[in-house]
Amino acid sequence: QATDPFTEPSLVHKFANLLPGVGGKKAGKVDGVFRNLRQMAEGGVEDWMRVPGIGKRTAKRIVEAVNE
Repeated sequence: QATDPFTEPSLVHKFANLLPGVGGKKAGKVDGVFRNLRQMAEGGVEDWMRVPGIGKRTAKRIVEAVNE
């Protein structure tokens, strides 16, 4: 069964949904800040704080999880 690229969540969205403090709604907003997984992995606390709904504490947790 083929997936529809217009309705299928992006890889960025799927990965973001696995990170601490990022649920479905926030994961959808990550696409607006990070265009690919490399940007997500290289993003610092300040970058993650650009995602609506993600504050400093959550951003730190995300950066720590990505860098483990």
